[in-house]
Amino acid sequence: DRKGNLKFPAAPPVVTDIACPKCGNVMNLRSGKRGPWLGCRAFPKCRGREAFSKLAEPQRLALEKELEALLRGHVRLSLTRRDGTTPVPEGTPLLSLQIEGGLAELKPFVG
Repeated sequence: DRKGNLKFPAAPPVVTDIACPKCGNVMNLRSGKRGPWLGCRAFPKCRGREAFSKLAEPQRLALEKELEALLRGHVRLSLTRRDGTTPVPEGTPLLSLQIEGGLAELKPFVG
């Protein structure tokens, strides 16, 4: 991230057919700390947002089901230190992960 900390990739959004109230582009459905939310697909040019709770219940339930299926298929990244057991949490400063006087040996990811 901008502060030099480790940030894991987020799950991709669900592209909806809902139009952005600001620019008319389609909206993306994402999962957040406070639940699902809708944001304009043209972000950062357009910062349009829509309240997910204001959608009609049948549409909201269908989109929630689609989002859950997408999140189930998303592989969450996990990193460990060189010992192979100590987890590296998100937000760890990248400078603390550098190896002094040596080269990092990375094993290929097998998912």
